[in-house]
Amino acid sequence: MGATPFISDQGFNSCVLAAARLVSTDLHRLRAEVPCLRQMTRTPLLLLATLLVGGTPGDAAVVERVIDGDTLVLRGGTRIRLACMDAPERGQPGAAATTRRLRHLTAGGVQVEPLTTDRFGRTVAEVWTPAGVNVGKRLVEEGLARIHPRYRDQCAWSS
Repeated sequence: MGATPFISDQGFNSCVLAAARLVSTDLHRLRAEVPCLRQMTRTPLLLLATLLVGGTPGDAAVVERVIDGDTLVLRGGTRIRLACMDAPERGQPGAAATTRRLRHLTAGGVQVEPLTTDRFGRTVAEVWTPAGVNVGKRLVEEGLARIHPRYRDQCAWSS
């Protein structure tokens, strides 16, 4: 693809509003349903999605609470499901330890790269600490979670 075509301020604002309405969907649908995004390469599109989900570039999104070992809620209510991995559910062995570790890893905020939306309406995303640690990968490396076989190809670190 070539360079992103020039979009006027009014056109850009309309584009961002349309994208905001679809931010909880996957990036392919976002690109398909918002015409001004069709020419964008993956990087600007992910930047736009990150802005809509997590604030300005470089700013860490604030984690309001951790639900379990693979789900957290950002300030503003966006539920994030960590991509490419699976953690024990409440009541299963290791669940409490994984939840505690996720809470610890995300205490300083997170950077979010949305990938898609799951059947529960959560934004499935790769999540990093401000220091650049991939949170899902770290939980797997520490033996607190496992790579999810069905979704392993969505993340470079898990395939």
